Amino acid sequence: MKFVLMNLVTVMMSVPAFAASADLVTMSLQPGGYLEKARVTSGKIEVNTKSRTITLTVQPEFYCPPGKFCAEVMPAPIEITVPLRSVETGGCGEKVFSGSKDLRPVDGGLSQLIVVSNTHNFCKYLVAIPATTVNYHYEGGMMPIVEDDQFIGTSLK
Repeated sequence: MKFVLMNLVTVMMSVPAFAASADLVTMSLQPGGYLEKARVTSGKIEVNTKSRTITLTVQPEFYCPPGKFCAEVMPAPIEITVPLRSVETGGCGEKVFSGSKDLRPVDGGLSQLIVVSNTHNFCKYLVAIPATTVNYHYEGGMMPIVEDDQFIGTSLK
């Protein structure tokens, strides 16, 4: 146990504290999923190694059904925050930030965010790779819900 604790402290100290965010420019939402039903139009991802969190913020579009009277108020952004669990560097220099929050024991859900920053990727590819990719996975607690959404964003800055 002492060995595991020392390794965890070493890893946490080896990652310099920073906060970076990227705008999401492309979204691939699961058909029938929560974010797709919310008609999400834009968003951003923030990785904060100081507070050890990853936050996905997406903005639903304003929608008023035809023939209805609606207040001209933008809906509140949807914010998904999970604790940062690991930071790894891949073989090509890409940084992989993984986070998850498991509330299934208390009738909640499992939320996972994986952010890959290719800003310092030095490998050569035949096609262009995105600067930042985000994968969001959710599994429902009491209801059998599974959602997988992918986002592509600008460079983490």
